[in-house]
Amino acid sequence: MKKITVYPDTQTCTPKTAKATTGEPTVFIFKLDNSNDWEWAGTSPVAVQAGGAEFSESFVHTKQGGVVLFDKNTYPNTYKYTVTAINKTTGQIVPIDPFIQNQ
Repeated sequence: MKKITVYPDTQTCTPKTAKATTGEPTVFIFKLDNSNDWEWAGTSPVAVQAGGAEFSESFVHTKQGGVVLFDKNTYPNTYKYTVTAINKTTGQIVPIDPFIQNQ
């Protein structure tokens, strides 16, 4: 599993480019940096643009305390994705657009 930390306050993710395990399917777990003030937007808050069949639909996993995204990692490429959070107090929606790199 690869962990990606989401910082809605600064609209960033760490790492900015998440690298899949070379030649292997990879599970990414997204965690909010400040879950007291932020929550995930909807039930599938991570969307990969032009990911096709490489990626499953993301889902909130309460046991993992974050969002899970499965990457088949069958084709080397860099994919842009959007992760979306909502401020619990203001209702502000924050989309963040980093990358996943398949190797």
